[in-house]
Amino acid sequence: MGVANYSTVEPTSRLQSAPEFEIIKVLANKEFGPCNVTVLAWLPRRSVLKRIYTMHPDIFPIGAEHSLPDDHPLKREVIIGQKPLMSRNAEEVKAMFTGYVKSFQVGNTSVFNIPVVDNNGNTLGSFNLGTTAGRWNDATLKSMLRLASQEGVKAFVEWKARLGDTWEKTSTA
Repeated sequence: MGVANYSTVEPTSRLQSAPEFEIIKVLANKEFGPCNVTVLAWLPRRSVLKRIYTMHPDIFPIGAEHSLPDDHPLKREVIIGQKPLMSRNAEEVKAMFTGYVKSFQVGNTSVFNIPVVDNNGNTLGSFNLGTTAGRWNDATLKSMLRLASQEGVKAFVEWKARLGDTWEKTSTA
């Protein structure tokens, strides 16, 4: 498992979650049981992950940007490798995320990071789905990957269309 060795820049003002991803929250909670949903957009020109949706904006501010080193598992596995990355218990969550205390605060002792990849093979971002340790298995993971490849891609396309050419540099979700 990785080391929580990345930097986060918090937004200077309160931003709203991207409404296009509300359906992901609804479907994830229906299919996987109660869980926390966060969506990070991959901004390749700036090489950062930007939080554009969360169920807990007071704890995880919209607009926060994470700069991950190339060897960080989240960047290496999820963004570049386009593979899911599971932190299945509290120790793994602690090792992966600098904000693990916040994750624990909302009940995440397990976090599955699911890549969202379009039909052209471009990584659009990731879903970070959190719950209590031991609730999810490989069958759940398969369903998460399906959700990302279908509804996830659709939500990202709608989000980018709404923002136009400004989606990568915008300070709003």
